[in-house]
Amino acid sequence: MGSSVDTAPRLYHKIFFPKNDQFVGKSDVLKTMHSSLDHSGHDKHHRAAVLWGTGGIGKTQIATAYAHDRKEAGVPLILWINSETRLNLYQDFTDIALGLGLGGAVAGNHAANLFLVQKWLEKTTLTLVDYALATNWLLIFDNVVDYGLVSESWPLGAMGSALLTSRPEICDHLLRSIEVPKFDSNTGRDLILATVSRDCYAATE
Repeated sequence: MGSSVDTAPRLYHKIFFPKNDQFVGKSDVLKTMHSSLDHSGHDKHHRAAVLWGTGGIGKTQIATAYAHDRKEAGVPLILWINSETRLNLYQDFTDIALGLGLGGAVAGNHAANLFLVQKWLEKTTLTLVDYALATNWLLIFDNVVDYGLVSESWPLGAMGSALLTSRPEICDHLLRSIEVPKFDSNTGRDLILATVSRDCYAATE
């Protein structure tokens, strides 16, 4: 009988929101996220960042755009964790453990399931073509309220990346801090034009 590492799927994407083709703005933020979190070549060290800013500014939408970018780039494992409460976080780790088919995963045994996922991500090295030279997995902790809870749940695999979203800035030497700025007038205009599917507008509008 194979181990959970042997039997777990090599492709698994749990992204809470679908791709939004009308997503606009925050290109500088996305660029910083890619430079902070993406692996390339033999760059074998864990990468982590926190995306922070006031409520309703679009942190989750930006994280969603980044997740779909990485999926399209070929990252084989992308796992989304609702981190607002301990129950939310535990339930998502259980869903992931069951979805991956990890040996010993049992519905309702949340703490044990979290441990299984955490240890599997720390040890796994995916072997699909070119994956050994790129990010093996991306873990997104969305809407972090209690950083202590998240830090306890956070695997530190060398070829993994972790993205947190939070209202306040989280200061930790493990995290690259990325603030989401408020919309300026140009970004607001671009959003309106994307919503109505127009590329430009008249000077009198």
